Amino acid sequence: MKIDLFTQSENGMIKRLNGGNLAPALYANRRPFRDITDTFAALHLPNTRLHDAPLENANMALVDVDNIFPLFHADPDDPRNYRFEQTDDYIKNCLDCGTQIIYRLGVSIEHGKKRYHVAPPEDYEKWAKICCRIISHYNEGLWHGHYWKIRYWEIWNEPGNNDPDGLPKMWGGTEDEFNEFYCVTSKIIKKRFPHLMIGGPSHGLGNGEPGGPTEVFLQKCAAEGAPVDFYSWHCYHDNIEHYINQVEPIRKMVDKCGFAHAELHLNEWHYFPMDWSRSRDPQYSQYFYSPEGFKGLDSAAFLSSVLIGWQDTPLDMGNYYTTTATSYGIYGPCAIPTKSYYGLKAFGELAYECKKRFKVAVDGKAYALGGIANNGKKMLLVSCFQSEDKELKINFDQEVKNVEVQLLDSKRDLEVIPAELKGNELTVNFDGTSAVVLVIFE
Repeated sequence: MKIDLFTQSENGMIKRLNGGNLAPALYANRRPFRDITDTFAALHLPNTRLHDAPLENANMALVDVDNIFPLFHADPDDPRNYRFEQTDDYIKNCLDCGTQIIYRLGVSIEHGKKRYHVAPPEDYEKWAKICCRIISHYNEGLWHGHYWKIRYWEIWNEPGNNDPDGLPKMWGGTEDEFNEFYCVTSKIIKKRFPHLMIGGPSHGLGNGEPGGPTEVFLQKCAAEGAPVDFYSWHCYHDNIEHYINQVEPIRKMVDKCGFAHAELHLNEWHYFPMDWSRSRDPQYSQYFYSPEGFKGLDSAAFLSSVLIGWQDTPLDMGNYYTTTATSYGIYGPCAIPTKSYYGLKAFGELAYECKKRFKVAVDGKAYALGGIANNGKKMLLVSCFQSEDKELKINFDQEVKNVEVQLLDSKRDLEVIPAELKGNELTVNFDGTSAVVLVIFE
């Protein structure tokens, strides 16, 4: 593989699309072998979304509207009816890591035989009023609250996600009922907070298809004058181009429905090479969810490749699910970072340090992104997903100095290796099925 660099040719701005889902768990803060705050901060996530927070914070009443306001018949104007303390600490934990918040207003996913929180709110307007009190607590200091300037507020999550037997996982009503619920509540919240970004609803299937959930939802919002400051959806797949190519059709669908101003948020995604014919095999599942499975080296290169590929799409925000220590997370036992972690970390370092891009040309099966830092240094990220060619040649367009090469492969976790320079050509050899290379130079 060969990468040619054109460091004098600026190529637009770098988009920090490496958002996450969830914050470091509260229960781990006093247990060094579970505390991920330092490694979480090192990812340089621009933001993280708080859907499913209760699932990895045992016995914590976190984030979800019915956790903060558990008795729906109670008075929404009485502060005694709210439970803010644990969510306060959870959000502060994240902000202290340098990561901003996307607050999902709704409920977490349920997988049990019985579902407890999926029924649509009995009174849509009251639910919206409760949400306004929550927003005021976190942004306006209400009831001993905070002034955290949380900008993004998402209404619900995957309203059409049901089990094969029909049991709803988050929304127990129909699609039409949800769309009406969104229109009523979003207008109330937006009227109270016109400066905030109100959107949703994190559709999981049929995104961008004519007549599918996206179009039906957006047409309803347009007809009702409901705000869609951002449209969000989810995807779990094992094809890089699938992630890249889906963005433009959704942009066209959102524009066609009258929301050309709306941002696009793919706020749950993951490398997911599941063999569904073996999904009920305990041994296969044990491997698949292990650090060597869908959190391994191939995953690391896959994640970096997608983040690079998205740079030339109209996507405004990406949020990996999840950047914490759940089964879908990027950590292994005892909060040890996996290869997936280092794949995200490599992109995070470049996107955090560099605002502008320089032009690169790729000859071979790889994705590459060049960045220009404010201090005059330049950075190059190269991701090789499932590559048979184990040699990478990087050709600089001028003489360089102070070259540092960090390599992620089967033997190294983004470790500095000797820079093998011959003139203006740098050669990097790697081991394993995939690799991620981060080069820093002047």
